[in-house]
Amino acid sequence: MKKRHIEYTLICLVFMVLSILFFNGCDDKPSASGLHNVSHAGTELDDCYERVKLRFSESNQGTRVYWIGIEKNSKILAHGEGIWLTGGFSNVVHYIDVNYTHNLIFGNKYDYYVYACSNKNKVGNIGAASSRAGPIPLQLSSQWNYSDCYKTCCTEGRKYTQLQNDISGLNGLEARIKTRYGKVCSEGVGPDDGFGVVNCSLKKTNQPMWGQIGYGYERYHDWVIQTIYYWYWEVKESGPIPRYRYEDFCCPLLPLEGDVHLYRCELDETNGLWKFFMDDTINWVDTVYSADWFVTAGLAVISGEILNFEDDMAGTFSDKCHITDCRYRISGQGFQNFYLQSNHFVSDDLNEWGIQRVSGNAFNIWDKNPQP
Repeated sequence: MKKRHIEYTLICLVFMVLSILFFNGCDDKPSASGLHNVSHAGTELDDCYERVKLRFSESNQGTRVYWIGIEKNSKILAHGEGIWLTGGFSNVVHYIDVNYTHNLIFGNKYDYYVYACSNKNKVGNIGAASSRAGPIPLQLSSQWNYSDCYKTCCTEGRKYTQLQNDISGLNGLEARIKTRYGKVCSEGVGPDDGFGVVNCSLKKTNQPMWGQIGYGYERYHDWVIQTIYYWYWEVKESGPIPRYRYEDFCCPLLPLEGDVHLYRCELDETNGLWKFFMDDTINWVDTVYSADWFVTAGLAVISGEILNFEDDMAGTFSDKCHITDCRYRISGQGFQNFYLQSNHFVSDDLNEWGIQRVSGNAFNIWDKNPQP
């Protein structure tokens, strides 16, 4: 009997330890702790998407950001926008808009989950979710008109006009950029996505990895009238899409037309820490750790970028996008001015998008054929 009692006690202790490890949410092992009573709250159909709503409750976990994601075989395929909520609450309804850009298959079943995390910058990152609840298996409807949602008005294909400078050992970049918002393709009349951005980027040479900060103007296919304006930062690791991204569409830091702001990104390659600054002030700074960035960058890029040929690049001939005070930092050194030459400037089509050297650390970009 004594031996059985010892064995039973050991089994209980092992079970308790495993229960704690499994059910307590942490940054890299999401769990269902706190979130409960998840259910399907209905689906609304539109011409180009379906809105799937989930209802859920939460015990008192403090203030966190909640979002809905779609998984298949434990891989996230799509996610919705995050909302800030303070637990505990009951029967809150949130949604995800599933559209043709997610490349899901009509008639297939997908698992819908509710996630919670404490960091607004990690919405869409399963590994950063401190809680997850579900799944709610649902079949993707075939009643919305997928064929009407393909690009019909715009010629998609990203275009750039930019400064490029190969510098080994890079871990810092900054520039002062004038805010010049343009129009996006078929604004107010069509279903196409479109955007334009201006940013400072530290990139790995010959690899699609970067950290960048800047501002942008954008419209999604289901926002026929509205174009949004924002500043943002993002970090791209070795995976197919940026893993970390943050956008802000509101006051007080939203760049206004004609404003000039200093944008800076810094990398600490000893621990993979990225820092993003606006206007060189400690009043606004965001940080993120990246396991893929225990290495310096090799390419400094300050760029205007558009999604479609017809989107406006920032700036016009009479009011160019001025980019000044361009400086970089090499690991172990301080920031220093560029000494830019004509070979550092690239435009995908000089008949469409102009770029002009002003000095060793300043240049202009503009759209030569902007929308009226």
